[in-house]
Amino acid sequence: MLGFHYTSIFVVGTWAPLAVAHVQRYGSISLRQLMITLFNSINLMICLWELCLYFHQKHIQQTFANLKKKYALRDVPYTEALFSEVPLSKVEYASSAV
Repeated sequence: MLGFHYTSIFVVGTWAPLAVAHVQRYGSISLRQLMITLFNSINLMICLWELCLYFHQKHIQQTFANLKKKYALRDVPYTEALFSEVPLSKVEYASSAV
């Protein structure tokens, strides 16, 4: 659930200033402009995720291989991992992966 909050904050944080700037410049709200900027904000977030995955792919592959050995896995395990809460203090950053 925490990821949903961070994602929402990012999307609204990049979308709202663009919407406010449009209203200040043109004096009206345009539904078309709101939808385009919302799409662009979501697209920006996805591009950043993809860049992070690209730059950390070796670390991700090593971690997966270690987990596969440790738990003797044949397939991707535990589909609920996407929805589990992970505090920021538990997140490990791989500085040597880049």
